[in-house]
Amino acid sequence: MCSEILRIEHLSRHNFSQDILRSVSFKILSGQKMALLSNPLEKQCMIDILFNGDYPDTGKIFVNGVLCEKNIPENFENGGIFYIASKTKLISNMTVARNLILSLPRLISGIWIMELSLYKKTSRLLKEYGLKDISPRDQIKDLSYCQILCLEIVIAVQRGARLIVFDDVFNQVGENGLKDINKIADLLHKKNISTLFLANRYHALFASFDALIVLQNGVTTGILKKDKITFYNFVRYYSPAISQKTSGKIVKDSVLTVKNKDLTLSVDRGDILGVWCLDGDYLMKMGKQKWKLVPLNEEYEMNVAVSVNDYKPDKIYKDMSLADNITYLANDKVSNVFGIINKRLQQHMARYSLELIHSEFLMDRYKDRKNLKEITLIDQLRVITAKWLCITPQIFLYINPFVVLDESTIQEFREILQDLTNLNISVIIMSVNRAWLDLTCDRVISIDKK
Repeated sequence: MCSEILRIEHLSRHNFSQDILRSVSFKILSGQKMALLSNPLEKQCMIDILFNGDYPDTGKIFVNGVLCEKNIPENFENGGIFYIASKTKLISNMTVARNLILSLPRLISGIWIMELSLYKKTSRLLKEYGLKDISPRDQIKDLSYCQILCLEIVIAVQRGARLIVFDDVFNQVGENGLKDINKIADLLHKKNISTLFLANRYHALFASFDALIVLQNGVTTGILKKDKITFYNFVRYYSPAISQKTSGKIVKDSVLTVKNKDLTLSVDRGDILGVWCLDGDYLMKMGKQKWKLVPLNEEYEMNVAVSVNDYKPDKIYKDMSLADNITYLANDKVSNVFGIINKRLQQHMARYSLELIHSEFLMDRYKDRKNLKEITLIDQLRVITAKWLCITPQIFLYINPFVVLDESTIQEFREILQDLTNLNISVIIMSVNRAWLDLTCDRVISIDKK
């Protein structure tokens, strides 16, 4: 009979006037390979409670059958439950052998000076886990993400892990990496060590897991067993066909319709419409096609501002100055009849566009710089938005913005969206992430690529 490692009963957490977790319940037995799907806020809230010292408002947590009353992270480590995040804790400028010594002092001790013995012992340990492509002399910064992940797993197992919780690993690797992750999970399964993968996107890899735990709006809406883990059941438990969110806004008469080759959408002026589809490639394909308003308003040069990764008009040119980037699409408006850029007018237009989204601080930050190297992702999005504002669009269309933004920057993105709606500009967000659409948009619809 499998022993129980972790059991969570009716966990709830209220934060900033929002019920993030309302009733989360599940359990993990030894040797199980599990996944938990939730939105980013729910996932981070779970991590904060289980590993960062936060306390739930209600609910119980049991580790190896014993109730955790105080200091949950300490109970977890003592009970053999380890957390591996997307960001490594290993020292990047140090060799694999030295990192293992620091992490496993009891296993490899007293050989700081005896280099030959050090490399021999660490090499033996690496081969035990099938990591023949990693040398003890390799520096961490030269390894791939999957190799670093494997090293952290070795450390957790050697420290007595019974359950390893992985956070956000699917977003860090390609298809080959997913195969490596599956091999790792199988290896741990043979050692009777359980695994729990936290994710906010569905993966075909889940079909090989023992169970898939599904959270929706802070509640455990389903626990799919191995023979029930299908795409259809995922949609059934996690993503309803059409979800309406109460926005508290006054219903408007003015409706804008935008269409391209594959899709036609209607949105109220100044509202935010979410469009959900599981196929990210399909969304990208639609985004790269030409969009137009119906009927076409000839008053504007550009009615629809499309923001999508690698879409040329949307691109940030990091070797250009801030003002040059922002006025890139409006060169004719800041040039004289000979095509010479009016620098004074260009600076004024750039500052004005940034002020519309309360981002004029970027002008002060980059005023003495001739390039935008090392600019952050959220500031790139601010520049892109200001660039489109120079040509007075009626609709902003964002394609998969939540793929590149994390929990800390999504709130800043939502503030940009609020500024756009205050300008009476409509926003359409197309994304594979249903949870963030529900939290961000006034209304969310689902589409089928067929």
